[in-house]
Amino acid sequence: MVSDSFTRALAFVLNVEGGYNKADPADRGGPTNLGVTQAVYDNYRATMRLPTQPVTMITQDEAAAIYRNGYWDPLGCGEMTWPLAVVVFDAAVNHGPGRAQRFLRDVAWADVPETVQSFALLCLRRAFYRRLTEQDATQAKFLTGWLNRLEKLRVEAQG
Repeated sequence: MVSDSFTRALAFVLNVEGGYNKADPADRGGPTNLGVTQAVYDNYRATMRLPTQPVTMITQDEAAAIYRNGYWDPLGCGEMTWPLAVVVFDAAVNHGPGRAQRFLRDVAWADVPETVQSFALLCLRRAFYRRLTEQDATQAKFLTGWLNRLEKLRVEAQG
């Protein structure tokens, strides 16, 4: 809705994702930079007819293009009000667009304001993380970080 919503949401995501993260054997995403996995970056570079290169070399412009074209636009975030747009976008970045779409379907009730949907989505993600760590103990070391991310997102969505 607001023309700078993507820019604002991207700034949030880049801040919580940070820079390059080496592959932790327990991290299912593998090495990432600016939140973009090597596999996603390889696909983007192939689509642009560019040679593959390590994700350590990704630029912020490339990350922005990947996020806008692969996450923001396909999920319709630009048509959402701020709280829901940033929460859906962050879910897509953290969980993948497919899971974010399923989460959104689970919270998109008729005649419920998007602010309520955004809060419900935060709650759904929190429960997802807890369930994940209960089912797979190797993921437990990430729980605190995931919950901290959700708290930062809750504050950002209110602003």
